[in-house]
Amino acid sequence: HAGAPFIEKDLLYRSFLSFDATDYGRNAQIVAFTNNRVSIRKMDGALVIFIVASEITLLYDLGRNLKWDECLRLCRHLKTADMNANPNDNVKIYSDTCRCMWSLLAMLSMSKKQLNIAELCYAELDEVAKVEYLQYIQQIPSDEGKQAEISLFKRLPDEAERILLQASPPLLYRAIKLNIELYRWNRALDIAIKYRNHLDIVVAYRERYLKQFNKSESDNKFVQATKEVGQIDWEAIRDKERQELEDESGRRSNNYSRK
Repeated sequence: HAGAPFIEKDLLYRSFLSFDATDYGRNAQIVAFTNNRVSIRKMDGALVIFIVASEITLLYDLGRNLKWDECLRLCRHLKTADMNANPNDNVKIYSDTCRCMWSLLAMLSMSKKQLNIAELCYAELDEVAKVEYLQYIQQIPSDEGKQAEISLFKRLPDEAERILLQASPPLLYRAIKLNIELYRWNRALDIAIKYRNHLDIVVAYRERYLKQFNKSESDNKFVQATKEVGQIDWEAIRDKERQELEDESGRRSNNYSRK
Protein backbone atom coordinates (compact mmCIF):
# COMPACT_ATOMS: atom_id res chain seq x y z
CA HIS A 1 0.00 0.00 0.00
CA ALA A 2 1.55 3.29 -1.14
CA GLY A 3 0.16 5.20 1.84
CA ALA A 4 1.42 2.74 4.46
CA PRO A 5 4.17 5.05 5.82
CA PHE A 6 1.54 7.76 6.42
CA ILE A 7 -1.27 5.53 7.71
CA GLU A 8 0.24 2.66 9.65
CA LYS A 9 4.01 2.20 9.61
CA ASP A 10 3.82 -0.97 11.69
CA LEU A 11 1.95 -2.76 8.91
CA LEU A 12 4.38 -1.74 6.21
CA TYR A 13 6.34 -4.99 6.35
CA ARG A 14 3.12 -7.03 6.36
CA SER A 15 1.50 -5.36 3.38
CA PHE A 16 3.86 -6.47 0.64
CA LEU A 17 4.52 -9.74 -1.16
CA SER A 18 7.95 -10.82 -2.38
CA PHE A 19 8.71 -13.35 -5.08
CA ASP A 20 11.81 -15.12 -6.30
CA ALA A 21 12.97 -13.39 -9.50
CA THR A 22 16.05 -15.47 -10.27
CA ASP A 23 14.35 -16.98 -13.34
CA TYR A 24 14.33 -13.55 -14.99
CA GLY A 25 18.12 -13.24 -14.91
CA ARG A 26 20.32 -10.35 -13.93
CA ASN A 27 19.39 -6.71 -14.57
CA ALA A 28 15.74 -7.49 -15.31
CA GLN A 29 13.50 -4.40 -15.05
CA ILE A 30 9.85 -3.87 -14.23
CA VAL A 31 8.45 -1.74 -17.04
CA ALA A 32 4.75 -1.78 -16.12
CA PHE A 33 2.42 -2.84 -13.32
CA THR A 34 -1.22 -2.84 -14.43
CA ASN A 35 -3.91 -4.37 -12.24
CA ASN A 36 -2.40 -7.72 -11.30
CA ARG A 37 -0.05 -8.01 -14.30
CA VAL A 38 3.64 -7.15 -13.94
CA SER A 39 5.58 -6.61 -17.19
CA ILE A 40 9.27 -7.47 -16.82
CA ARG A 41 11.97 -6.72 -19.41
CA LYS A 42 14.78 -9.26 -19.29
CA MET A 43 18.37 -8.41 -20.13
CA ASP A 44 18.04 -9.98 -23.60
CA GLY A 45 15.08 -7.71 -24.39
CA ALA A 46 12.37 -10.31 -23.94
CA LEU A 47 9.19 -9.12 -22.24
CA VAL A 48 7.60 -11.52 -19.76
CA ILE A 49 4.45 -11.22 -17.69
CA PHE A 50 4.14 -12.10 -14.01
CA ILE A 51 0.67 -12.46 -12.48
CA VAL A 52 0.03 -11.25 -8.93
CA ALA A 53 -2.88 -12.65 -6.91
CA SER A 54 -6.06 -11.13 -8.38
CA GLU A 55 -7.61 -10.87 -4.91
CA ILE A 56 -5.33 -7.93 -4.10
CA THR A 57 -6.52 -5.90 -7.08
CA LEU A 58 -10.11 -6.80 -6.27
CA LEU A 59 -9.63 -5.66 -2.66
CA TYR A 60 -8.36 -2.27 -3.84
CA ASP A 61 -11.33 -1.85 -6.18
CA LEU A 62 -13.81 -2.74 -3.45
CA GLY A 63 -12.10 -0.40 -0.98
CA ARG A 64 -12.11 2.51 -3.44
CA ASN A 65 -15.85 1.98 -3.89
CA LEU A 66 -16.38 1.82 -0.10
CA LYS A 67 -17.77 -1.72 -0.26
CA TRP A 68 -16.47 -2.73 3.16
CA ASP A 69 -18.68 -5.77 3.69
CA GLU A 70 -17.47 -7.20 0.39
CA CYS A 71 -13.87 -6.48 1.45
CA LEU A 72 -14.39 -8.48 4.62
CA ARG A 73 -16.00 -11.36 2.77
CA LEU A 74 -13.08 -11.49 0.35
CA CYS A 75 -10.50 -11.62 3.15
CA ARG A 76 -12.50 -14.19 5.09
CA HIS A 77 -12.87 -16.32 1.97
CA LEU A 78 -9.10 -16.36 1.54
CA LYS A 79 -8.64 -17.17 5.22
CA THR A 80 -11.10 -20.07 4.96
CA ALA A 81 -9.22 -21.44 1.97
CA ASP A 82 -5.98 -21.29 3.96
CA MET A 83 -7.60 -23.01 6.94
CA ASN A 84 -8.91 -25.79 4.73
CA ALA A 85 -5.44 -26.23 3.27
CA ASN A 86 -3.93 -26.42 6.77
CA PRO A 87 -6.60 -28.16 8.92
CA ASN A 88 -4.17 -29.12 11.68
CA ASP A 89 -2.62 -25.66 12.05
CA ASN A 90 -3.91 -23.46 14.89
CA VAL A 91 -2.37 -20.23 13.52
CA LYS A 92 -4.95 -17.68 12.35
CA ILE A 93 -3.28 -16.54 9.14
CA TYR A 94 -1.28 -18.90 7.02
CA SER A 95 -0.31 -17.61 3.58
CA ASP A 96 1.60 -14.43 2.80
CA THR A 97 -1.25 -13.37 0.54
CA CYS A 98 -3.81 -13.72 3.32
CA ARG A 99 -1.63 -11.76 5.74
CA CYS A 100 -1.11 -9.08 3.10
CA MET A 101 -4.85 -8.84 2.42
CA TRP A 102 -5.77 -8.24 6.07
CA SER A 103 -2.99 -5.68 6.38
CA LEU A 104 -4.11 -3.85 3.25
CA LEU A 105 -7.72 -3.80 4.40
CA ALA A 106 -6.62 -2.45 7.79
CA MET A 107 -4.85 0.46 6.10
CA LEU A 108 -7.63 1.08 3.58
CA SER A 109 -10.23 1.20 6.34
CA MET A 110 -8.10 3.44 8.57
CA SER A 111 -7.56 5.86 5.69
CA LYS A 112 -11.36 6.14 5.38
CA LYS A 113 -11.91 6.16 9.18
CA GLN A 114 -13.84 2.89 9.12
CA LEU A 115 -12.88 1.92 12.66
CA ASN A 116 -15.11 -1.15 12.95
CA ILE A 117 -13.54 -2.70 9.85
CA ALA A 118 -10.03 -1.78 10.99
CA GLU A 119 -10.69 -3.34 14.41
CA LEU A 120 -11.64 -6.66 12.79
CA CYS A 121 -8.50 -6.57 10.64
CA TYR A 122 -6.18 -5.93 13.57
CA ALA A 123 -7.86 -8.75 15.47
CA GLU A 124 -7.06 -11.10 12.59
CA LEU A 125 -3.46 -9.86 12.68
CA ASP A 126 -3.26 -10.47 16.47
CA GLU A 127 -2.60 -6.78 17.15
CA VAL A 128 -4.31 -6.79 20.54
CA ALA A 129 -3.10 -3.37 21.70
CA LYS A 130 -4.41 -1.71 18.53
CA VAL A 131 -7.75 -3.48 18.80
CA GLU A 132 -8.14 -2.10 22.32
CA TYR A 133 -7.10 1.38 21.19
CA LEU A 134 -9.64 1.39 18.36
CA GLN A 135 -12.32 0.30 20.82
CA TYR A 136 -11.31 3.21 23.04
CA ILE A 137 -11.54 5.65 20.11
CA GLN A 138 -15.06 4.50 19.28
CA GLN A 139 -16.17 5.30 22.84
CA ILE A 140 -15.08 8.95 22.61
CA PRO A 141 -18.27 11.04 22.55
CA SER A 142 -17.23 13.87 20.20
CA ASP A 143 -16.38 13.58 16.51
CA GLU A 144 -13.40 15.91 16.95
CA GLY A 145 -12.10 13.73 19.76
CA LYS A 146 -12.33 10.64 17.55
CA GLN A 147 -10.59 12.39 14.65
CA ALA A 148 -7.79 13.58 16.94
CA GLU A 149 -7.18 10.08 18.28
CA ILE A 150 -7.09 8.70 14.75
CA SER A 151 -4.42 11.28 13.90
CA LEU A 152 -2.54 10.26 17.02
CA PHE A 153 -2.83 6.63 15.90
CA LYS A 154 -1.08 7.72 12.70
CA ARG A 155 1.67 9.37 14.80
CA LEU A 156 0.53 12.90 13.95
CA PRO A 157 0.29 14.60 17.37
CA ASP A 158 0.38 18.15 16.00
CA GLU A 159 -2.53 17.40 13.68
CA ALA A 160 -4.42 15.79 16.57
CA GLU A 161 -3.92 18.88 18.72
CA ARG A 162 -4.99 21.18 15.89
CA ILE A 163 -8.25 19.25 15.44
CA LEU A 164 -9.07 19.61 19.13
CA LEU A 165 -8.26 23.31 19.31
CA GLN A 166 -10.17 24.11 16.13
CA ALA A 167 -13.32 22.44 17.44
CA SER A 168 -16.21 24.76 18.29
CA PRO A 169 -15.88 25.33 21.16
CA PRO A 170 -12.27 24.08 21.51
CA LEU A 171 -11.75 20.80 23.37
CA LEU A 172 -9.13 22.35 25.64
CA TYR A 173 -9.08 19.61 28.27
CA ARG A 174 -8.59 16.87 25.71
CA ALA A 175 -5.86 18.87 23.91
CA ILE A 176 -4.00 19.51 27.17
CA LYS A 177 -4.35 15.89 28.30
CA LEU A 178 -3.09 14.70 24.92
CA ASN A 179 0.12 16.69 25.38
CA ILE A 180 0.50 15.55 28.97
CA GLU A 181 0.25 11.90 27.95
CA LEU A 182 2.90 12.52 25.29
CA TYR A 183 5.10 14.27 27.90
CA ARG A 184 4.96 17.48 25.89
CA TRP A 185 4.77 19.45 29.08
CA ASN A 186 5.67 22.87 27.72
CA ARG A 187 3.05 22.63 25.01
CA ALA A 188 0.39 21.61 27.55
CA LEU A 189 1.36 24.58 29.72
CA ASP A 190 1.29 26.98 26.76
CA ILE A 191 -2.28 25.93 25.90
CA ALA A 192 -3.42 26.30 29.51
CA ILE A 193 -1.88 29.78 29.75
CA LYS A 194 -3.15 30.94 26.36
CA TYR A 195 -6.75 29.91 27.03
CA ARG A 196 -6.55 30.63 30.79
CA ASN A 197 -7.97 27.25 31.67
CA HIS A 198 -6.87 23.96 33.24
CA LEU A 199 -3.60 25.33 34.58
CA ASP A 200 -4.15 23.33 37.76
CA ILE A 201 -4.43 20.09 35.76
CA VAL A 202 -1.12 20.69 33.98
CA VAL A 203 0.69 21.59 37.23
CA ALA A 204 -0.79 18.61 39.09
CA TYR A 205 0.26 16.03 36.51
CA ARG A 206 3.67 17.67 36.14
CA GLU A 207 4.22 17.53 39.89
CA ARG A 208 3.19 13.88 40.07
CA TYR A 209 5.49 13.05 37.16
CA LEU A 210 8.49 14.67 38.82
CA LYS A 211 7.79 12.92 42.13
CA GLN A 212 8.01 9.54 40.39
CA PHE A 213 11.65 10.31 39.59
CA ASN A 214 12.42 12.16 42.83
CA LYS A 215 13.07 15.39 40.95
CA SER A 216 12.25 19.00 41.73
CA GLU A 217 10.89 21.55 39.28
CA SER A 218 13.63 23.38 37.33
CA ASP A 219 11.60 24.99 34.53
CA ASN A 220 10.90 28.62 35.39
CA LYS A 221 7.56 28.62 33.57
CA PHE A 222 6.35 25.69 35.66
CA VAL A 223 7.73 27.25 38.84
CA GLN A 224 5.64 30.35 38.16
CA ALA A 225 2.57 28.26 37.25
CA THR A 226 2.91 26.25 40.46
CA LYS A 227 2.89 29.46 42.49
CA GLU A 228 -0.28 30.60 40.74
CA VAL A 229 -2.07 27.31 41.33
CA GLY A 230 -1.00 26.85 44.94
CA GLN A 231 -1.97 23.67 46.78
CA ILE A 232 -2.91 20.75 44.53
CA ASP A 233 -6.36 19.28 45.21
CA TRP A 234 -6.58 15.98 43.36
CA GLU A 235 -10.19 15.39 44.31
CA ALA A 236 -11.17 18.72 42.77
CA ILE A 237 -9.11 17.95 39.66
CA ARG A 238 -10.77 14.57 39.18
CA ASP A 239 -14.20 16.18 39.57
CA LYS A 240 -13.19 18.76 36.99
CA GLU A 241 -12.01 16.06 34.56
CA ARG A 242 -15.28 14.15 34.96
CA GLN A 243 -17.22 17.33 34.29
CA GLU A 244 -15.22 18.01 31.14
CA LEU A 245 -16.03 14.53 29.79
CA GLU A 246 -19.71 14.98 30.67
CA ASP A 247 -19.74 18.33 28.88
CA GLU A 248 -18.17 16.70 25.81
CA SER A 249 -20.87 14.01 25.85
CA GLY A 250 -23.51 16.70 26.21
CA ARG A 251 -22.16 18.52 23.18
CA ARG A 252 -22.60 15.35 21.15
CA SER A 253 -26.24 15.12 22.24
CA ASN A 254 -26.79 18.75 21.28
CA ASN A 255 -25.30 18.13 17.83
CA TYR A 256 -27.68 15.23 17.27
CA SER A 257 -30.68 17.33 18.38
CA ARG A 258 -29.73 20.07 15.89
CA LYS A 259 -29.57 17.52 13.08
